Amino acid sequence: MSPKKTDAPSLEKAWRHALLDVFARVGTGLADPSPTDEAVHAARRELKRLAALTRLAPASLRPLARDTRAAADLARKALGGRRDAAVLARLIETSALKLGSSEPAVRAAVENIAKPLAADALAEARGLLEGLRAQWGAAAVADAELVERAVKTYRRARRLMRKAQDGSAKALHSWRGAVVAHHYQMAFMARLAPSLKSRAKAVDALRDRLGDWNDIDMLQVHTRRALDRADRRALGEAVADDKEKLVKAAGKAGLDLFERRARDFAGTLREALATATVA
Repeated sequence: MSPKKTDAPSLEKAWRHALLDVFARVGTGLADPSPTDEAVHAARRELKRLAALTRLAPASLRPLARDTRAAADLARKALGGRRDAAVLARLIETSALKLGSSEPAVRAAVENIAKPLAADALAEARGLLEGLRAQWGAAAVADAELVERAVKTYRRARRLMRKAQDGSAKALHSWRGAVVAHHYQMAFMARLAPSLKSRAKAVDALRDRLGDWNDIDMLQVHTRRALDRADRRALGEAVADDKEKLVKAAGKAGLDLFERRARDFAGTLREALATATVA
């Protein structure tokens, strides 16, 4: 079949096709009873992609979208203990020299938070997602709201970026979540409109910076109770420079990416998608 320009129904169909593809990858990723750390990480990324794409749902499908995000969140939490421990262990390796004599205590604290896969919760989430996938496959998709929903995600990320300028951990975590959703939505649209690829790549780089900051912050939060005052201070000093650099770099990138008002971004998005093609 030769490519054709996307009208609203074709765009909606492309979105649902992408959504079902993610469901399939999620199903494969959750089926392994003994996944590697890399497989756990990949499964969690696909679950985040699934949640982000459901936020593009038209009004008629929003209840189904909410149920899907709840099931995806359940699965991510079931995988979380394995993922967190692996990430934090790797992070310690990169800062071992800076930690000095506190390194054994920090390493032991990380080992103590490691959790096995929550098998029962994972099985429940897998069952829920399988049923939800069938509902998405059968659902009627007619409402042309996809661009409006993507702009809403952009607007939220822009608003949270401003709040994150105070450098508070809570604000940065919230902004990171919005950036992740925006990235996955732009990555989907860039497949249809190549002119959006540069934005998707830049947002992905911002996401990586915020993700690295999150890992450092998570290391401090998860080990706080297990460390004495001296070791907490040593850990804080060991990661302070990296944490500050990541926040500054993310803030600069965010100002560039979210400088335009939402209605201006909407115009750019509509223009790009007007000339997009689908097979």
